[in-house]
Amino acid sequence: MTGIWRGYDQAALNAQFTLDTVLDREALFARRIAWSRQVRADVLHRTGIAYGPGPADRLDWFPAPRRGSPVLMYIHGGFWRSLDAATFSYLAEPFVAAGINLAVIDYPLIPTVTLFDIVASCQRAVAWLHKNAAGLGASDRLYVAGNSAGGHLTSILADHAWTAAHGLPEGAIKGVCAISGIYELEPIRLCHEQETLKLTPDAVAALSPRRHVPRAAAPTLFAVGALETQEFLDQNREIAAAWRAAGLACEEMEVPGTNHVTVVLDGFAKPGNVLHQAMVRMMGL
Repeated sequence: MTGIWRGYDQAALNAQFTLDTVLDREALFARRIAWSRQVRADVLHRTGIAYGPGPADRLDWFPAPRRGSPVLMYIHGGFWRSLDAATFSYLAEPFVAAGINLAVIDYPLIPTVTLFDIVASCQRAVAWLHKNAAGLGASDRLYVAGNSAGGHLTSILADHAWTAAHGLPEGAIKGVCAISGIYELEPIRLCHEQETLKLTPDAVAALSPRRHVPRAAAPTLFAVGALETQEFLDQNREIAAAWRAAGLACEEMEVPGTNHVTVVLDGFAKPGNVLHQAMVRMMGL
């Protein structure tokens, strides 16, 4: 097979990691911004809660109506270099209505930090939420979800191996949903995103989840939009197959009619959608 990755030449590989082919992309971006703005106006919440010492170690908290409800921590995408928690405030509308406390986290972005730093920040967020759940009126049943770069980070958090170093029990995270994640980083290092990301070979080796199938992990749903580029479809299938082969609890889903943006906007965030229903079902609601 020729090419620089799976037979793709440079232009074809770049096309696997672009939103240029998403129809009505700017309208979709505007819709999620408007929806998030409306939710922040209508839904009780607290913004900018510090979960760690860094200036970006912050989260927005949307409490469920009933005390003692489970917590969903959401990690946004943006290729580890863009977007923020406020862009995804809209997720509070469906999940709070389902009786779920929602924490949407910010984290430091490349090029200010490295990918190792971002992983550490997300681990701090999990530890803070687990330790402070009671004070927030929530239970310690903590779940994690994220899309794109956030899907990558979510899959790393699913591994039980890191929790002890943060004073957490092995099963601190009860389940995760990784949406349209990037589980092998080598094609990212080889594509146009590398100009900004500057991923090192060490980062690719250490932080590619496909190369590090856990010994033990939280039950995991790997989801991807059925209309996404082939690389996202392939990586979703491969990571799910690897986890199943290791005997880990794993569900795989291609969400019909959705792309890299609408898989969250019209999938994960919509109560009638199979992906939203799967997340709520995982949380026992």
